Amino acid sequence: MNKKLERYIILGLFLTIIVLGIWGCTNKPITKSKQPSVYDGSLGLMLGCMFNPSECDKIKKNAEQEEITKEWEEVDKQNSHK
Repeated sequence: MNKKLERYIILGLFLTIIVLGIWGCTNKPITKSKQPSVYDGSLGLMLGCMFNPSECDKIKKNAEQEEITKEWEEVDKQNSHK
């Protein structure tokens, strides 16, 4: 190889490393994690059921009732828009 070609190859590789280094420093978009949160009350409900199983049935019934209520509220919203 001649010296001129070697210098162009070295210069090209050097510029590639610089560009990749700068590109790696750019801000990346922040994505929200899909991991469950312990602050949504699920941890407290779990501990409540562990230490007082009789209350767990009440919690389950209340959760089922809340789901039914939400479903009926959605039906009411759909009917009110018609």
